[in-house]
Amino acid sequence: MFFKMVGVLCLNAVCLLAGTCSDAGTLHAISGNFSADQAGTQDTRKDTWGKAAAEIKVLTFNKVPAGCRVELVKMTGDFIGYALGAVPAGTQAGVLIGVSRSGAGLAGSVFADFAADGVYVYRQTTVDAQSARLAINDTFVDSVLNEDNIVWFKIASWLNTTGLIIHMEVSFVLQFHYVPA
Repeated sequence: MFFKMVGVLCLNAVCLLAGTCSDAGTLHAISGNFSADQAGTQDTRKDTWGKAAAEIKVLTFNKVPAGCRVELVKMTGDFIGYALGAVPAGTQAGVLIGVSRSGAGLAGSVFADFAADGVYVYRQTTVDAQSARLAINDTFVDSVLNEDNIVWFKIASWLNTTGLIIHMEVSFVLQFHYVPA
């Protein structure tokens, strides 16, 4: 009976070890780039004008070790935007980059009105006859990704009165590590 119990305990220990995060804490880095060209559609929401568009680019961590989740640590890079063509005088467009875990912002925030939880980078500026560039150098808090291990890069333009397509790009280096699931 003793050997049978030892065998069962050993089997349970092996099962537990198989589900542990084998690479917890090791810092990794990846780099990438997403772009978007947006003409937009007429924005009819209250207190808006011009054209607006938004799209989500999906980055999936698809080689996550068993028993692990991805935790983002830091992002460096930049976000640029410019109009494709000569911008008529007195016109402009807003451009935005948001980086978040999947689903972030859809339910707002549990902490504050007019906010969203799980969004790690949020930058906006305007494009007119001049292009725009925003530096990104952010360290993250509360940044364990959902079980799908997906990061959303939301690229948007709004209040676009230029009549032109707005080109935007985010280039990034993401530092991350694995944590036990």
